[in-house]
Amino acid sequence: MKLTNESGLVLEEMSQSKDGRVIDINQEELESRFQLRVDDLVTKYNKSHMKENALQGITNEYIENKRKYEVSWFRQFYLVLIRALINEIRNPLDVKSKFGQILFFSVLTVALYTPVKVFLFKDF
Repeated sequence: MKLTNESGLVLEEMSQSKDGRVIDINQEELESRFQLRVDDLVTKYNKSHMKENALQGITNEYIENKRKYEVSWFRQFYLVLIRALINEIRNPLDVKSKFGQILFFSVLTVALYTPVKVFLFKDF
């Protein structure tokens, strides 16, 4: 006996009928039969030792953690740095595109902030 919804109960009843006839059940009877199944399962669960086994080892004590982080800030930084480096090594196209991006913006920065008079009035 599996716990299903009301429509599953009707399908199960239909599959158990010998002659394949359609069972005519009104809504109240269907809900009462389903509630009986649920109540039966609840009483069987309460009589079993499953509840005690599930609650075994669970305590209501509050355990205070004295340290906010289990590892130091430097260790976290090191681990994140190594992970980022491994990610960069695994994606060589990403490294090349970042290098090109840095090169492009460095040339653009030099072109924008170099004084114009150095280029125009320089004596050779």
